[in-house]
Amino acid sequence: MLRFLVLDSFSQARIMTEDVSKFSPQVGECCQKYLVEFLTNFDTEVKSDGVVSGYYYEAAREIVDERKKTLYLDYTHLDQIDPSAVSFSLGDLKACIRYKFFFLREYLDNAVPQFLRKIGQTDETMLKYVNSQKQFSLSIFNFPTRTPLRDLTMDLFGQLNEITGTVTRTTETKPELLIGVFECSMISSFT
Repeated sequence: MLRFLVLDSFSQARIMTEDVSKFSPQVGECCQKYLVEFLTNFDTEVKSDGVVSGYYYEAAREIVDERKKTLYLDYTHLDQIDPSAVSFSLGDLKACIRYKFFFLREYLDNAVPQFLRKIGQTDETMLKYVNSQKQFSLSIFNFPTRTPLRDLTMDLFGQLNEITGTVTRTTETKPELLIGVFECSMISSFT
């Protein structure tokens, strides 16, 4: 059994114990909202000229300036933020990301353009870039535990894992054609 976030009838987040096999889109939307809040509030400061700066603000500007599509989240930052800076339990967000990663992936990726739009409200270049792109992604690094490749089992399916292993040999992969359709250039017939 795992604890994870759900929305109750009052649209307030609460913790609920559910079976791992069950997943509600409300959990994904809630985690997406909380991730945007975390990215917005982590290590931020307002300068004297009114410009907001911070680790993820700079990362967002880099995404736009270099035309990238991936925001990198340092998992250890979830432990470094002041809990009073966010309106939710960081431990619950961490647990959701760790144990429900497969189900949350789409929502975590959707948090990136939502974050870029939120901080770029006054930056026309950022808004234009975000609206021109179809897909952004979130990449998570500095995960606290590593799993050796040989220890991967099905009970870890759907969870976020950092794996370690050694590549001892590589081979050239040759694709195998299973089904093919060919067009005759003389009579334009398919075989």
